[in-house]
This record gives sequence, structure tokens and C-alpha cells, in this order.
Amino acid sequence: MLMQYSRRMLDLEAETRANVSGWEEPHGSISIRIPQSIGTHYLPSALSRFRKRFPMVGFDVSTCAYDILQQELRTGITDVAFLLTESIGSAELKAELLGVAPLVLVAPPDHVAAGIPAIAIHDLEGEALILPKHDCSYKMGFEQILTEQKVAPAAMIELNSLESIKECVLKGVGISMLPRIAVEKELVAGKLVVLPCIELDLEAGILMIWHKNKWISPTLEAFMETMRDVVKG
Repeated sequence: MLMQYSRRMLDLEAETRANVSGWEEPHGSISIRIPQSIGTHYLPSALSRFRKRFPMVGFDVSTCAYDILQQELRTGITDVAFLLTESIGSAELKAELLGVAPLVLVAPPDHVAAGIPAIAIHDLEGEALILPKHDCSYKMGFEQILTEQKVAPAAMIELNSLESIKECVLKGVGISMLPRIAVEKELVAGKLVVLPCIELDLEAGILMIWHKNKWISPTLEAFMETMRDVVKG
């Protein structure tokens, strides 16, 4: 943690010097937290656009860590974060809805429920569910719905990597709920199929979040505007 603070202090020093001295090229680094699914789909385009304007600005990108996010935004370790959730219950944080990410239950094509027009949530009883460990709060919402409906999966498997989750689903280890953008290629190729479930509200907001007292530098504002443009299309 001390090293994280030290890096942020050095980045802020470089950014301050650049702004005060009027350097033509902004320096420093932007620290962000972003879910793997959103990062994989949107971040490369955003960085490509941004770095054409600001080639001297670096990035420190980490995956989502919902439980410590508020503290990191408060202390400045993280400049801006992105979450897949509907809202943020904190008066300290500001949030902007950039878009909506549809969520889908996915299974291998030979799954017993593949091809059924719609399944009931109780059809998930006894299924092995493979969920992302750090892809933010939609996972917690899904688990809450299962608890409320008294649906008991055979097993809950949490993995750090979305690619590992998809490979496990492909190999019949279990089924998963993921943002559709994370599995679009596999769905188009017929490697995975969607299990429609009308009892689940299968979407999550894409929120951009920062601390209310955060000074938004011109460089950070430019990146945030770039993400707005990329996510909103």
C-alpha cells in the first residue's frame, strides 16, 4: 500500500509540474479500476484514442475490487473506477451511468436446457455455477436472488479470469452468468448458448465512479470523456 501511495504521489508531482509549467505534453499516470469484461471490450479503444492525444501519460489498470473501492477513491490510489452495477450507496462517491450491459446465462451447446425457449430460476437447482470473483457487484445480486428464491446450486466456483470461466463452461464444468459482450464471439461461433430466464433481470449498468472531492485534472477529464464516447458508441 505504501508503494501505491508513493507511485501516486510521484504521478501527481509530474502532473502538477506539467500543468504549472505549461508543458505541451501532459505527464503522469492515471490509476483506474475496471471489471475484466468492460476492460476487455472498451478499454483498448479508449486507450488507443486517448494516447494519440496524450502519448506521455501512463496507466495503472487493475481489476474491480468492490469491497475496497471507496477507500481507494478516497485516498487517491485510484483516480476513477468503473463498475457493473445499478447504483453506488455512498455519499462520498459520484457516479455516472455510461450505458447498460446485458447479462446472459451461458452453457455449452450440449447442455440439457439448450434450445428451451425459457427456463425457470428453479431450474438452476443442482447446477454448478461458475462466476467471476472480481467482476463486480452483479455477481452479488445474482447470488442474492438465488438465496431469496431458495435455489441451491450443486457448487459455486469462483475464478479470477473470464477466459478461464468461459473455458470451464465450454468443457461442461458448469454454467455462468456473464455480460453478453464478454461472450459474444463464443455465442456467434456456436461454442456457447444462452439459457433465457424470464425471472432474472439480466442487465447491469456501466457506472463511471470517482470521489466527490477528487480534483479532476484536464488529463483525467480527457480520459473520462474518452470512455464516455467509447461506451456510448
